[in-house]
Amino acid sequence: MKTNLYVYLFSFILFVSCNQKKEGPLYPSLEINNINISFGKCKIGEVKEFELEFTNSSQEILVINDIQLGCECLDYDFKFQPILANEKRTFKLFFKPLKKGILNNTIVINSNIKEVFSKINVKAEVYE
Repeated sequence: MKTNLYVYLFSFILFVSCNQKKEGPLYPSLEINNINISFGKCKIGEVKEFELEFTNSSQEILVINDIQLGCECLDYDFKFQPILANEKRTFKLFFKPLKKGILNNTIVINSNIKEVFSKINVKAEVYE
């Protein structure tokens, strides 16, 4: 009888411990309202602007560490300050084409999200 009690007690403890939710490290979440930007047809030297919204949809603090543009024709305006839980931040992208042709570029955003990098695709057709 005592042995059965120990077996039931052990089984219960094992069952409860296996069903507990295991929590790992928590990461912030970066949501970008548009990851495919098209500036359409642009004239050389013409400046175009596109406004994006970065949202931290988690309860953790989001930190944007770096933004890599990959092209001299692109520039941005962004405040590198932590983005708090459920907060939105504006990211302005400027495009000033320097030569004729097709632009297919990827902007890489380095942050403290689990995936580390986020990407924004930029396209344009530049004429004289």
